[in-house]
Amino acid sequence: PDGRLFAGGDFLTAFPYSAGNFAVWDGVTWFPLGQKTDGLGLNGPVWALAAAPDGSFYAGGDFTLAGRWATNLARLRNNAWENVGWIDGWTYALAVAANGDLYVGGSFSRAGSVAANNAARWNGTFFSPLGSGISHGDVNALAVDADGRVYTGGSFDRAGGMDARGIAMWDGQSWIPLSAPSD
Repeated sequence: PDGRLFAGGDFLTAFPYSAGNFAVWDGVTWFPLGQKTDGLGLNGPVWALAAAPDGSFYAGGDFTLAGRWATNLARLRNNAWENVGWIDGWTYALAVAANGDLYVGGSFSRAGSVAANNAARWNGTFFSPLGSGISHGDVNALAVDADGRVYTGGSFDRAGGMDARGIAMWDGQSWIPLSAPSD
């Protein structure tokens, strides 16, 4: 909303600054953010970014530090990184619902202390799985519509135990495959 562009990836500089895989473009120059109090950026690649309604910003990827301990998922709030829990594998996709819930997709089996197959929801306090999740592949994309339905895309074959062939929707209670049936 303020016109800044947030960028994540696998880079150490955003000229002329050290950036630690995360930088911000203010319309004139790149600069590091989240390092003023932490002293560090993220120590591994950032593969997903999402803005939250409260002005905070989420990053997911393959890292163990975001200024402090944060395993594959962190939140930037007030220019400092925070750990929001841990993901036991890689985070490839993030989406924030209008109510502030964060949806996480990737290649993992646990989100925090909860078993979650490649897809989970974080409500600001704890994680919950999306049913039996996504299997036989990874979640590479997420989107949440105005009604709170979560759309997933990726290299997976099954969602909620049903054939899904790379695209499915979570309606809050169950998975609905959105692909054509297999031949």
